[in-house]
Amino acid sequence: MLSFQAFSQDSESSANYAGLTLIPRLDLTPYYSKADGAWGFSHGNSSIYTLFEGSASEYFSWTLANHWISAGRLDYGDEYEYGWPYTSLGYSNTTNWIDLCFINLNFSNWTISLGKDMILTGGFEYDDWDWDVHPEFATSLWNGLPVYQWGGKVTYTTPNEAHEFAIQATTSPFAERPFTNKLFTTSAQYKKYGEVYEIIASASILGYDPLIPSGAPNFYSLFFLGQRVHLEDWTITLDVSNNNCFDSNEDETISYLRWGIGLNAALTWAPSDKIELTWKGLHSKPLSEFSPPGITRWNTGLICHYYPLNDSDALRLHAYVNYDSVLKNLAFSVGLRYNFLINLW
Repeated sequence: MLSFQAFSQDSESSANYAGLTLIPRLDLTPYYSKADGAWGFSHGNSSIYTLFEGSASEYFSWTLANHWISAGRLDYGDEYEYGWPYTSLGYSNTTNWIDLCFINLNFSNWTISLGKDMILTGGFEYDDWDWDVHPEFATSLWNGLPVYQWGGKVTYTTPNEAHEFAIQATTSPFAERPFTNKLFTTSAQYKKYGEVYEIIASASILGYDPLIPSGAPNFYSLFFLGQRVHLEDWTITLDVSNNNCFDSNEDETISYLRWGIGLNAALTWAPSDKIELTWKGLHSKPLSEFSPPGITRWNTGLICHYYPLNDSDALRLHAYVNYDSVLKNLAFSVGLRYNFLINLW
């Protein structure tokens, strides 16, 4: 859900800086519903975000990402939901207008992070900022699981910066409010960086209230292995997880994870800094009995990204076509996203 490339000034060039980025995005997305035999329209991932990042010294930095307004994410019922992120402040079982709000304390190769951050889960799908993602292609875990939670994290980076190890404890996305019901999430993550081969591997234990519903587990385990290979102009990405989807009951009062297998693949061709052409596909399948029964899902499509500004990716024009087997929608979309950076100091 977030990229580890900062928008603001590189901290290596200045230990004292601050940058505010305004990020508007507009999508125009007509879609054909095979189930209804009719056309519909949504604004896709249209939204307005801000990102405030800075550093007061080589030992202290901060990140604040706010989600001001959004056209909403896909609802696996009948329609596209339109999001108003201000009504859920103070809850941990949903998202609100504060996505990230944390500080980093840096000591040589060690970093301590405190505040609201993303749970250390997911593969490369979660490595992009929310405003860069096309939700029609995203897994139901990305679309549904509230991964921004309050807590702390300790990260160790090897001296050559090729490997990163992190452990984390946060509130649980299955608790109604932070620190209630004594529900917490613990996670560990490993990252390998490289010019040819990269890895993101994670393991999370998410606390769950076994009384809601009766007979539910005390926790859910969530494992991801993400691998990426770079071959000149081509990039191959594959994420594998042990849960095939995030789901809720009909009135959305109870949420849960389904045990299964999830595969998320992408093949990208980038012949220059200005254009990227990507095929993406996912497949998820339940592996155990569940009531209500799980659904096998597949999703595929093509994406084109174009960056018209010289030596900058601030402006992105995008277009894509997507089909989803659960929604039975064939979607077409065109849009743009702009990162407007203001260097404060």
